[in-house]
This record gives sequence, structure tokens and C-alpha cells, in this order.
Amino acid sequence: MKVKLPALLEGSTFARGTAISGVTVSAAQRADNARVIYQEFRRAGYPAGLALVAIANAIHESDLSNYAAGDSGQSIGLFQLKAPSGAGAGMSIEQRQDPVLNTRRIIEKMKEDGAALFASYDAGASVAELSRIFGRDVEQGSGSRDRGETARKAFGATIADASAKKLTYVAVAAQAGLIVGASVVAAVGLVLLWRYTRRAT
Repeated sequence: MKVKLPALLEGSTFARGTAISGVTVSAAQRADNARVIYQEFRRAGYPAGLALVAIANAIHESDLSNYAAGDSGQSIGLFQLKAPSGAGAGMSIEQRQDPVLNTRRIIEKMKEDGAALFASYDAGASVAELSRIFGRDVEQGSGSRDRGETARKAFGATIADASAKKLTYVAVAAQAGLIVGASVVAAVGLVLLWRYTRRAT
């Protein structure tokens, strides 16, 4: 089954802005933040399925707002990097608000604490299950069980309950914009195509 990421973004999880910590982030900005997460995970050599897992966790942590702040202002950005202690140690607020830097730091954290995540991916775990493991081991946050449901709401049960290993990246094209519901958000320029392939067992 082939799935376009813009089609996923038509759902209510993506096709809206959000206002967290007094800053409004538009639907287009949220979609762009999702694209950044995807691209950084791919550049780091991780498969498409784990990129979706990361996006689901960013939705859970920050609703895809790079300005989100929690823990009395100690946790900042897409993955709520905490400083002065925690995953955001050594980073300024501005650095943690940067979607690229925030994502790169969570990738570093995943390399350190992702043994169970990688083992479960190799064993064929679903996107939803891996989202829970990511929350438990990498984010080390509360509500790990809820992250699986977040993945289902974001991507639909067909993708969220599929083996992440069977989600294959097909192509990227930056063209005429991103369709969100019935409206066209110009300048986002995001077309990501995914293919879900069934493997013989």
C-alpha cells in the first residue's frame, strides 16, 4: 500500500495550528517541523519507520511546536529537551527551539539509550509499539502507553499498527505546496511518498 505523507497530514492531528507556551504555531509550521524530523532521522541513517516513531513522540511531547516549554521552562522544543540537566544540557533556549538542533540532540540520545528500540524494530514491532518504547527509553517521559495511541491518531491504525520495518521510503519532491484538508498551504513544498510493503513470513 502506498501512502502520501500529505494525506496523513489531512487528519485533525496535523491540519491545525497549535498554541503552546503563549506562541501560536501554524499548521504549515507544524508540518514543516515534522518534515525536519523525518529528514534528520534519514540523514542520520535511520529508516522511515523510526522517523515516523520520532514524529509521533514529538506530537506527544510538544504538539510539533518548536516553542513549547514545560517543566517550569526547563524543557524546550519539539522533544522537550531539559536543561541544565537532562537531554538539553549545554544547549541554550534558542538552540533547543531550533527544530534541527533539537532533533539532532534526540538522535544522539537515541543512540545512547535506544538498544531496546532497535532490537524491537529488528524484531518487526509496530510503529505504535516503538512509539511507546521511544517514550519510555529515549524521552524517559511519562505516559509511554499513550504514545502508541498518538501514533494511531497521527498516521491511522493501518500504518501505526504495521511493522515499522515494512515502511519503505519512496521519493521526495518539493513542488507546489502541501494540501491540508481542503486548503493549499503554499511554500511548504512537501511531498513525501511512503510505501508499505508486505514481506513474506
